[in-house]
Amino acid sequence: MNATTRLFLGLGFLLLATGTTLGATGAHFLESRLAPDRMAVYMQAVDFQFFQALGLIAIAGLAHKLPESKLVKACGGLVIAGILLFSGSIYATTFGLLPPRMAFVAMFGGMAFQLAWLTLAIMTWLGKAVRKV
Repeated sequence: MNATTRLFLGLGFLLLATGTTLGATGAHFLESRLAPDRMAVYMQAVDFQFFQALGLIAIAGLAHKLPESKLVKACGGLVIAGILLFSGSIYATTFGLLPPRMAFVAMFGGMAFQLAWLTLAIMTWLGKAVRKV
């Protein structure tokens, strides 16, 4: 297994573990402390972290099959950045580590997700994701 595959798999599993912890924290400790709309946003960040972590694990599979592909590596990096920016900024705002006016940072995370998945879709349509790039 190459280093990129190990990195993406390890981070994917770590993100699933932390997502589980943050989801449980929300359900058991924050639900009574946050307004319902803030709680919904927090849980949306958890959901996005989970889905994107699963996607990162899928990208690890591509990185294993296409170890020389710079695009696959870049897409994995975009998903990681997207999780940090999207979910991370929401968590930081929820816990008071980031002022609410900085919540717009989440938008850049969403854009990173979109770019990663669109790039992989185009690679697949062009046949780049099924043979060496």
